[in-house]
Amino acid sequence: MSKNKKIKQNEVKDVIIDRQSVSTVETNELTKKERRIISDERILSSAVEEFATKGYSDASLLSIAKKAGVSVGLVAQNFGCKELLFESVCKRNLQILMLAQKGNKKADWKERLSEIISKFKTDVQKGFVVELEFMRTALCSKDTPDAFNENFDSRFSESELCEAFKKGQRKGEIVKGNPGDVYRFFFKTVCNVILDCHENSVPFPEKEWFIALILKKKRITSKPSQSQN
Repeated sequence: MSKNKKIKQNEVKDVIIDRQSVSTVETNELTKKERRIISDERILSSAVEEFATKGYSDASLLSIAKKAGVSVGLVAQNFGCKELLFESVCKRNLQILMLAQKGNKKADWKERLSEIISKFKTDVQKGFVVELEFMRTALCSKDTPDAFNENFDSRFSESELCEAFKKGQRKGEIVKGNPGDVYRFFFKTVCNVILDCHENSVPFPEKEWFIALILKKKRITSKPSQSQN
């Protein structure tokens, strides 16, 4: 066997070994990713409950880690500080909000809000109580990080519902100004009503009860807020 042929065979053998090692590394990485996904989901689920029941200031990474069955170091490693973890929870929970906004594009704002309320009622019945409690807490609390409002406004401004709100404003049916402010007020009140009905085992209001909220919002925004001055 010539020297050149031996070298070629060795090169082929080396390539095979390299491919096997690469394959093993990829498999290990996939396993690590799977473990990461599972631990992250446990952490996020625990964080939703912690923030929903205690609010942002009183929630702690240590408590979240204990509920998730992981070390506080892993929580910090995967999500960073408490504010970044809160932001991750916001993004996940706002997906629920966006799903509720998918509906009939041709419907006006009254019909769209009615669809959203029906969706939230269904979510509560399916067990999304903690998620809605988190949203209510984040909307009502004064200590909520700015990231929540930024995410909320960004998601809403990109939604089809925002366009329906703007059409309503042009018709004079909804107060002029930032549609996100109107919707944040509306959504906070809807969460309060739906969760209170759920907790007290009483029937939900009729589908168009929210119209009064928009009229109330008109009265509220007719005068500048003292806190904004």
